[in-house]
Amino acid sequence: VCAEITERISLLRRINPQEHMEEFYRVMGVKIYNPNDFLFYTGDVAVSVFFLIRGSLEIVINPGLEESVVGYPDPGDILGELGLLIMGVRTAAVRCVQRAELLVAHVDQLRALARKHQEVHDGLQSLLHESH
Repeated sequence: VCAEITERISLLRRINPQEHMEEFYRVMGVKIYNPNDFLFYTGDVAVSVFFLIRGSLEIVINPGLEESVVGYPDPGDILGELGLLIMGVRTAAVRCVQRAELLVAHVDQLRALARKHQEVHDGLQSLLHESH
């Protein structure tokens, strides 16, 4: 399972040497979401980062009101990455469309890992630059 996850998530492919992978997986948790579950809502404090392993999600502005779907993340995409840059609030909501499996980590745990291992730091920096 770990090899499959590593292949799907670009950040994990960037972390070398592989000995850091075990430590990375220790700070991550696997979470399952079902259709219509929300990962987070607009206005939530950004304290977690999500990596989509499989399933279908949609990024929604104004859910339940005059909502607008503005994106559909692909497996391997990172969600909530602004939490790594600033501890602000979420600017959109993410809703599950089809059963989804994600890796979830608290931003403080990822930051600590990045401080400890230059390869993790570089991988996160590269990923953040790509997504913005």
